[in-house]
Amino acid sequence: MGELFVEAAADTILIILLKFHESLDNLTPRNVYLGQGEEIKRIRETIKQNSINKRISEHKRMKLQHK
Repeated sequence: MGELFVEAAADTILIILLKFHESLDNLTPRNVYLGQGEEIKRIRETIKQNSINKRISEHKRMKLQHK
């Protein structure tokens, strides 16, 4: 029973550390603790802008093709 408890506790800690949290801007507690949050958010914003620009470009291209 003791081994099972230790294993369950270890699994719980692992889940808490790896789970993304909305209250932390979808960062893991580890990312926030290590100070990686701002860099991750910057990277996400860059990816988001690139995706938006690609969609706009594709939309314009498709619109021109159908004229």
